[in-house]
Amino acid sequence: MKQRNRRMLSFLLAVLMILPGMAACSEKNADTAESPAPTTADPVEELSVGGEENADEIDFSSMSFIERTKYANAAVSDNLPEKTYDDKTFLIHNSYADGHYPEEVNGEVVNDAMYEQKLAVEDRFKVKIQYIRLTPGDWDPYVAAMDSMFLAGDHFTDLVVNWNTSTANLVRQGFFVDLSQFDVIDTTKPWFFRDEMELYGCGGHQYVATGTMDVLSLGRFTAVYFNKTVRTNYGLDDFYAVVREGRFTMDYVKKIVADFYYDLNGDGTKDDEDLYGLSYARAGSWMVTLPTLGLPQIDKDNEGNLILSVTARAERAAQIMDSMRELTELDGARAVSDWGTEAFVSGNALFAVYELSLLNTLRDMDLDYGILPPWKADEAQEAYYASYLPDPWAIAICAEDKEMSAVLLTALAAEGFRKVLPAYYETAIKSKYSSDEESGEMLDLMLKNVRADGMFMYGDSSYIYNLWQYTAATQGFGSYWKAKQRVLEKTMNKILEGIASLTGD
Repeated sequence: MKQRNRRMLSFLLAVLMILPGMAACSEKNADTAESPAPTTADPVEELSVGGEENADEIDFSSMSFIERTKYANAAVSDNLPEKTYDDKTFLIHNSYADGHYPEEVNGEVVNDAMYEQKLAVEDRFKVKIQYIRLTPGDWDPYVAAMDSMFLAGDHFTDLVVNWNTSTANLVRQGFFVDLSQFDVIDTTKPWFFRDEMELYGCGGHQYVATGTMDVLSLGRFTAVYFNKTVRTNYGLDDFYAVVREGRFTMDYVKKIVADFYYDLNGDGTKDDEDLYGLSYARAGSWMVTLPTLGLPQIDKDNEGNLILSVTARAERAAQIMDSMRELTELDGARAVSDWGTEAFVSGNALFAVYELSLLNTLRDMDLDYGILPPWKADEAQEAYYASYLPDPWAIAICAEDKEMSAVLLTALAAEGFRKVLPAYYETAIKSKYSSDEESGEMLDLMLKNVRADGMFMYGDSSYIYNLWQYTAATQGFGSYWKAKQRVLEKTMNKILEGIASLTGD
């Protein structure tokens, strides 16, 4: 996964990921009814351009990401101390490609906003921020390098922008500082994704932060793309209308894809030159699909206890996972590779499922496309959901001044919300990279209900492949999940025990 993510990140600086609706984050409980959410996208108000009277009295806790964007330019105070740090160098470890964090303005709206974000924090606190890139680009070398640096006990960084699925074991080993001890990290503010952080927290302890510290790193939202020309040529529905009516479900997609295969080159063999109903990447397309279908693999119950929701809701899980397997086996579905979307990019597929980073490729191609939210499991699912794999931020245990790290983490989040979010979401994504106004409406709609997966913090790093592996399995859901459940429970308990040993709980 790492190698592929690194390739994808070369796209990010050109901008294309969609921002963390995560703020609306996961509807919390797997065993409680979903709160009603309108199917049709409500008009999104223009971003505030002024101070917004009494902005500090606004309750952001129940707002979705889309609702929060309205206040990006409002005068919401960060309540940080009036401190300076004598031009001290502040180190932020990350594993992104060079150039991800701009060092100068170049006239590109998001690049310049990110540069101004960093400069504002440096000027305010009299500090020099230095991003340090860890070069190993594959999973095993990355994990080994991180373990080695932390175990050495040296000061190699102050903040860590961590590679998503390596997070759980780093937390368990005590490499990250408990953020709950710092008053300056106030998750009621709109630049932190409170629901998501609470899902990742344990027993009142919080080891990672997600928010608008780095807008570009939050670009792994999954969406559905469709080829407008193919849709028109084959007389298919107006998909935007189908979404608005709440009918864009897995069964709806399956009915279209089932027989949507055309041997365009007439050679009698399925190949890259033919036309398919669905193009998907075996691994990349389904990493966060279960949360978008209302089934995060680990959730919390009413008492705040972690549960394997796939086990707690086994009948529903079997229905969803079996339906997904049927979809991938249809005659009109095509998997090109583990990570690629070649069939769609070349114009040989009606639908494709992939991260919003694909937008950066599509915008330079002669392809008339639209964007849709991930389909619903069925019409009983009251809202369309979005999900993604976050790259969390953490204070390293080796940080020289941990209070300073908490202050600068918050400052970067606040400035990202104020400066980068408006440039990124409204100007770049919705206006510059969306092909039409309806696609912008669809993005608003999906980001009103973002769901996280507790498996991110309490599961094995391979959890993102669970659905993909089931689509390729020969056994039924019961036997497949029985073996998987034992591993997941063991892993979750191991991580919880490790955290308990750190806190004495």
